[in-house]
Amino acid sequence: MKIYVNGKETIIDDNARNVLEALKEVGIEIPNLCYLSETSVYGACRMCLVEVEGNGIVTS
Repeated sequence: MKIYVNGKETIIDDNARNVLEALKEVGIEIPNLCYLSETSVYGACRMCLVEVEGNGIVTS
């Protein structure tokens, strides 16, 4: 899948669990709290917002 990260075209695996994992696999780290072993998965920090064409800004 082709996506743009900070204006740069990036190809990621369509079969990845999520965008964060897919980007990590290609060497792009996105700040997030969801996968820290010291925290629970709450999903309300809104640290990993992305802009989706036609949908505006959403959590990744």
